[in-house]
Amino acid sequence: MQRSYVRLLSLLTLTLLALGAIVNAQTATARLKGVVSDAGGNAVPGAVVTLTNAATNLKKTFTTDEGGHFTFTFVEPGFYALEAQAGGFKIHRQPRLQIEVGQAVDLDIKLEPGDVEETVNIVATEPAGLDT
Repeated sequence: MQRSYVRLLSLLTLTLLALGAIVNAQTATARLKGVVSDAGGNAVPGAVVTLTNAATNLKKTFTTDEGGHFTFTFVEPGFYALEAQAGGFKIHRQPRLQIEVGQAVDLDIKLEPGDVEETVNIVATEPAGLDT
């Protein structure tokens, strides 16, 4: 009885170790999340955040929700460039962001007000039927 108990305990221990190794092997990626806000700390919904892998040039894009939140999951380890943009704000650029295996990166972005440009096109036409 004692011998079968030891075998069962050994088998259970090996099983748990094997499951732990499998779980660790599946976390070869990272997660990047954050909030995009303005200079006053107000959330910027609808901002477009782009994460570009420097080695492969692969781009992932996320549009922030009503609270300004964005999340990139299953991010491969490496170096990235990050851009965030929204109407009425300057583009935020972070050219070299290193992400490592298993990392959970929290990155809050503050957008600065940008120049608002308005273009007015004036087209001159000659009035019809002008008598001189």
